[in-house]
Amino acid sequence: MNITSFSSNPTAAGGQFHNRAGKPDKHDRFRPSRNKTIWLHENDQEVLRLVDRCRFLDSRQLRLMLGRGLNERAFLRRLQTLFHAEYLERPEQQRSRWWAKGAAQHYVYALGIEGHKLLYPELHKKGASTDWRLRNRRAQALYIDHRLAVAEVMLSFLLAGEMLNVQMVAWHEGNGFHRATGLPSAIDVPTQGGSIYVPLHPDAYFVLSTSDGRQDYFFLEVDRGTEPISRATWVRTSIRRKLAAYWQLYADRVNERAGIPSFRVLTVTTSGTRVENMRRLARAIDPKQRGSAMFLFTTVDRISLNDPPPSLMAPIWLPPIQDEPGRCLWTTAS
Repeated sequence: MNITSFSSNPTAAGGQFHNRAGKPDKHDRFRPSRNKTIWLHENDQEVLRLVDRCRFLDSRQLRLMLGRGLNERAFLRRLQTLFHAEYLERPEQQRSRWWAKGAAQHYVYALGIEGHKLLYPELHKKGASTDWRLRNRRAQALYIDHRLAVAEVMLSFLLAGEMLNVQMVAWHEGNGFHRATGLPSAIDVPTQGGSIYVPLHPDAYFVLSTSDGRQDYFFLEVDRGTEPISRATWVRTSIRRKLAAYWQLYADRVNERAGIPSFRVLTVTTSGTRVENMRRLARAIDPKQRGSAMFLFTTVDRISLNDPPPSLMAPIWLPPIQDEPGRCLWTTAS
């Protein structure tokens, strides 16, 4: 796990790792040795469950979630052991992260085949082993980066909530979001040419709750700066199309029929410029030209697992309304 440098002149294989002595490392750090037999600890199973929950996590995120207070080197060695025993995988698609960024990166982990067998024994009785390996190998590098960014935000909310004695009672993504909420997979949005069904697929949907019965509902969008703010067509995805779908969800009261009395849409993006462009869009979507208060925006540098509380407690979230100060997602007042 102690990689300190790599060649600035990549070989045909995509680059060469060096060990601490500065000599080329002969080991392939993305292929397990397959000769490890280990006894699993309770903390190992927590690691596997968390990786499974988030799909991909890097070693830094795992350490900040499950290794706080533990010896860092020992925790990272344990991740390495789980990798070589095939309870975890290091997807080879992350090689590009190592060579492109000019310095050693944190390993990215996915659930390995042995970990999948442990968590889903019934599926493996039906021959799921091959399908799971292929699923990890087919994940694109951009998708992995996006999943890591979503995990950073969601886990920051989770830890910040624990510090406030606030519980995350729901966290859904993908098809699980539609099954859990009963919300449709698409919303009928009026346009100048009639109407169009716009997909409703948030990066995450979650609910924060307190012991006195207070519940707040949130949709999360994590923007990596690769999606256009707006397009001339509604057919292809854009930030404008996503905001319009949430606005119509609210305007048609679809959320209320699904048992969600009110909600906020959180967007985490890459820069202050994109935040301002999104705020301008949200103002335009609102017929009153003020921008709905349900939309809130911030930048990715303001949310970190290194310091989770500001994600909920600091006024880092900007509403669309011009000249409005930043807001906190959660205050102690009910």
